[in-house]
Amino acid sequence: PLADGVKVCLSNLKLSKLPHAFAATPQWHAVHALDLSCNALSSLPPDFGKHFTSLHTLWLDHNKLTSLPPALVAGGAPQLQHLALHDNDLRDDLPSFASFALLLSLRLDRNASLRSLGKLPLSLRVLHLEGCSGLPARPELEGAGTLAELQLP
Repeated sequence: PLADGVKVCLSNLKLSKLPHAFAATPQWHAVHALDLSCNALSSLPPDFGKHFTSLHTLWLDHNKLTSLPPALVAGGAPQLQHLALHDNDLRDDLPSFASFALLLSLRLDRNASLRSLGKLPLSLRVLHLEGCSGLPARPELEGAGTLAELQLP
């Protein structure tokens, strides 16, 4: 079993794929931070995030992701506060981020194919969109509360 407050670092491992059952066991309830940055991931398993009940920081930046898994965006990480998705290839079918009710920072910068944003949570304070050349200069920020920091395309 994993101890409470665990940070799992799997960055810079040249991972192109995660096992289908990755993080599908209840032991993942103890993980507070997960770093999968700087790999070659183009997708994540559908159940990715299902057991992330204590996760507050998730780094998925510098990969090749085009979308997010259903289990994650359906509320699989209710404690998530920081989500790094920058430097990927996210497309315009982004889901609503509103299920992340505690999300404080969202980094989507340098996702050039991104054409629109999903609904944003009221809790959001930091939003980075620079380098998202597919977005309008002033994108609609539906649901966003009071942003303390906003970087536009």
